[in-house]
Amino acid sequence: MPENDITKTFNRLTQLAGELVKKGDKTPYSPRTAELLEYVDQLKPCLTKLISATEEFVDINMISKVADVLTKNKEVSTSTDKLASAMEELANKFKSAAPQFSKMSNEAAELHQRMAAARRSFDNEIEKNFIEVLKNFVNNDLAEVHKAKKKLEDSRLDLDSSKNKLKNAKNDEQKTKWENEVRHNTQTFERVQSESCAVFERALKDFDQLSGRLVSLIRAEENYYETCAKECSLTLKQ
Repeated sequence: MPENDITKTFNRLTQLAGELVKKGDKTPYSPRTAELLEYVDQLKPCLTKLISATEEFVDINMISKVADVLTKNKEVSTSTDKLASAMEELANKFKSAAPQFSKMSNEAAELHQRMAAARRSFDNEIEKNFIEVLKNFVNNDLAEVHKAKKKLEDSRLDLDSSKNKLKNAKNDEQKTKWENEVRHNTQTFERVQSESCAVFERALKDFDQLSGRLVSLIRAEENYYETCAKECSLTLKQ
């Protein structure tokens, strides 16, 4: 790391430490910047929670992920598959002892096998068109937000560090030096703040556009449940 960068890093850490014990001045962000920061700071935890809940909804967990990688098998068994298997086993074992139950259990097993296929298709669609899109937003768009936040915070620390130096200047020479540095860092801070706001606004706009993915999620659910209802109706009519 160049000496100038080392000095900047040291000054930032010193300034930050001073702020933590309420000894350092802290330049406030503009109201618009503060508002945007409040929103973007909530995006990652909220989206992470939504992704986790959706993965749980479509039977995606760490065990299924590891199993999928090891087996290279996309036909992951769902809870509906397990129910169909239990019904089929029962039907086969009690053909003679309980023929009516066995026949109905076999029909129910076939029904649930068809619904399991529909479920796998539904799960795959949600994973591809909803979960992966959200993850991509978190890993890319929000990564850019994080970089912009870091750059903004660094510029703010640089400005406040130079302000404190000016405040503690011991002679006219030091005062002139730190006044020039404050002037330069003020311009940098204002520029970086404007650039960061643009990044935050773009991220929020892109996030807002993800509303279409929620529509797709609901439509996929509608199709899945309609398929299941149709299969159940056909089985009951037999």
